[in-house]
Amino acid sequence: MRIALLGMGIGVLVAAAVGCTWETGDPDVGGAAAGDAGAPDLSPACARACGALVAGGCTAQTTQACEATCTEWAKSWPQCTAELGAYLDCEAFSGQCNASACVEKFAQWQICTNAGCTSESCGAPCTCVAECKGALHEISCVPAGDKVTCTCSRAGTVVGTCEDKGTSCGVATTCCRGVFGL
Repeated sequence: MRIALLGMGIGVLVAAAVGCTWETGDPDVGGAAAGDAGAPDLSPACARACGALVAGGCTAQTTQACEATCTEWAKSWPQCTAELGAYLDCEAFSGQCNASACVEKFAQWQICTNAGCTSESCGAPCTCVAECKGALHEISCVPAGDKVTCTCSRAGTVVGTCEDKGTSCGVATTCCRGVFGL
């Protein structure tokens, strides 16, 4: 059984980045700017996509668990509602698991949630390299008590260090994001 991307769970994703809006003809979803008090409620789109994924055998999650993951994504990265909405519509109406068009839409959403960084590769304990805004960005974070200290490098040159709470590991999800200006 092929697993749909939405069925993978929120743990595989990284934190947010650029501003986007979602304009749609869907009566259930508004076109307000992300982050506005009237930002789109993607719950209906989540319900449609999850219903299609579960019915098609594309996810091992229950419909309720899938919708909870989807809703959490929408709340966690409201600036990326355009990309998430496009992915959800694709999954809801593609009629197949992991349609190539949906995989591409999911990738665009991941880029939005990851400050435009692509091709990120991470190793233990927390070292990552990613292409961001045309330059190679690297981080290395080491435990320091109940926090982590991160060294942030761009194109092989250390541009700063920072301290983080240590709950995530990624070029755009640690304190290095601010150092890099992503």
